[in-house]
Amino acid sequence: MNIVFVNGSSNKSGNTSKMGGARPERQALSAD
Repeated sequence: MNIVFVNGSSNKSGNTSKMGGARPERQALSAD
C-alpha cells in the first residue's frame, strides 16, 4: 500500500487518478 501511495502522490492531478492509477501502477510494479 505504501508503494501505491507514493505512485498516487506523483499523480497529484486528482484524487480519482490515485484510486484508478493505484491498480495499473501496482501491476507495473509487480512486473518490475
